[in-house]
Amino acid sequence: MWDNIGGKIKTLAKVIAWLGIISSIIGGIILIIEGVRINQNSWFGGGGGLFIGIGFGTIIGGVIFSWIGSWFMYGFGELIENSETIVYNTSKIERPLRTSSESNLSNIPPVNPAQVNYGDNWVCKCGKKNPTTAPNCKECGEYK
Repeated sequence: MWDNIGGKIKTLAKVIAWLGIISSIIGGIILIIEGVRINQNSWFGGGGGLFIGIGFGTIIGGVIFSWIGSWFMYGFGELIENSETIVYNTSKIERPLRTSSESNLSNIPPVNPAQVNYGDNWVCKCGKKNPTTAPNCKECGEYK
């Protein structure tokens, strides 16, 4: 139920947008038909023009507002989806580079290998130091 909430919000945004578009078109058509009916039944040939104008305004305005309004909800779903991706990707990063004697110390902060300067060497995702000239890691084969 709570999995993929970003995707569900994006789907809900699409459904609400389409329902708004369809209902504004139907409502506008009903107003236009009512305006035409009033004009046909009137002895003086008037009075329905206001309904016809409001009907066209409902169709045009309703479609535009439903479409633009859905952008915000869709964007929120996209934001949540990207946040989940960031959390997932950062949880896969290997934490600290520690020696076996330091592994029991919990007060040592994690070290990001990409932020450590090893002179002319680069550090792979697996934590192995490699020379600058090496195109891929000597340990795992990952490219630079």
